[in-house]
Amino acid sequence: MKRRVLFASLRLLLCAAALFWGVPHAHAAPARRAAIADGGSSAQPAPELAAPHASAAVVGANPAYVGQMTSLVVELWRDNRADNQAAPFFPELRVHGAISILSPTAPPPEEREAEGVTFLVQKRHYLLFAERAGRVLVPPIGILLPAPGGKSVAVQTPPVALDAMAVSSSSASAPLVAREVKVQRVVDGKLDGLRVGDAITVSVRLSAEDTHAVLLPAHPAPDLPGLTRYLEAPRTTTRAVRGQYQAERVDTATYVARDWGRYTLPPVSIPWLDPETGKLHEAVAPAVSFRARMNPSLGLGCIGGPAAAARAGGWLGALLLLAVLGLRSARRLAARRARYARVPRSEDERAAFAALLKAARSGLDGTTLTALYRWLHFGLAGVPTLERLREVDHDPQLSRTIEALEDRLCKTSEAGSARELCAPLARYRRSQQPVRERGAVLPELNPSVWRADSRERRQRIRNADKRGIVR
Repeated sequence: MKRRVLFASLRLLLCAAALFWGVPHAHAAPARRAAIADGGSSAQPAPELAAPHASAAVVGANPAYVGQMTSLVVELWRDNRADNQAAPFFPELRVHGAISILSPTAPPPEEREAEGVTFLVQKRHYLLFAERAGRVLVPPIGILLPAPGGKSVAVQTPPVALDAMAVSSSSASAPLVAREVKVQRVVDGKLDGLRVGDAITVSVRLSAEDTHAVLLPAHPAPDLPGLTRYLEAPRTTTRAVRGQYQAERVDTATYVARDWGRYTLPPVSIPWLDPETGKLHEAVAPAVSFRARMNPSLGLGCIGGPAAAARAGGWLGALLLLAVLGLRSARRLAARRARYARVPRSEDERAAFAALLKAARSGLDGTTLTALYRWLHFGLAGVPTLERLREVDHDPQLSRTIEALEDRLCKTSEAGSARELCAPLARYRRSQQPVRERGAVLPELNPSVWRADSRERRQRIRNADKRGIVR
């Protein structure tokens, strides 16, 4: 009971204190608010802000080559005292006769003073690539600024002119205007063990500096007969490293060997012009040759489709034809050698004597002496030399004719002629023919073979007579 009384008394005291302190503050609040209102009405008005404006200028080479990268710098000037400094909107730019690309990166804003006013300057870069020679006009660029109440204010830049020069080149296509252009072909897969049904991936990687990936030429993989080609979408990247633009393009294709055979990917050539030096260069990726072999695991399709089968049949047919021709030629050669082996040696002697008479009738001393030695080489009647011929023949006319021939060759005399050898040599040969007949080998024991050989010999003699060979 005592506690309740104590609590009630404390509550009454607190209420009395609140009433005592609250009444004076309640009376003072309206007076304070009135004083604040009076003071605000007596304050000075806010200063007037400078109007925003924009400028544009070409940074870099002007005039530039057709296809050379040129930077268009756009600056937006806004009064730094403005409360609302929302980000402006820079639109895409369309230029007749040039390619325009808005740079995705923007440098940080900076403060500048002009006419006693501090401005906040924001920059954006447009990349321009002229497509034709001559003057290219860049139209005004409208920049939108957010304003209070959901409205926007448009600020335009003045027009800018860009001059472009044509590039003189002997190639059919215009060269790429850039620096450090490199092209590389990468083959993913084993070319040495490639078989029918296997796949390889070929990529052509083109990289350059001071240009954009949009300007890099496309080089799709060629379509080769016997290979199935699957093209992939090209991959392009453009990045800026410390203000240096680096572009790259990768064209990729997958080939599946459909037929066996040899294939060659042609070289890739990229003509390019260095804008700093004005010199033309050429980046080349060499050709790639490979071979697709048969795949025994595919069974009947080990060599590929019908075209490969026809090609294989053609090769096999050609090899069989060459084998047949070679076999027939070998058999004919063997038969010819066998026939010539059965021809008596007198056939060679008759041919040599006919050549000797022909050389003597021509009147050429050197040729006649050579033919005479060749005829004596056969050892007719055991006479191998000219001295032995003089001893055996005992014909003074033949001896004088041979001596005159030797003197003419040694330049000691010019008397006589080689034609004088014909008559004495013919007499000597006719005188030696009976000896040769008596010294011939015996006929073969088989009469039928001997008769066939005799007929063949007679036929050869007739052919020799038709050619003018004296027996």
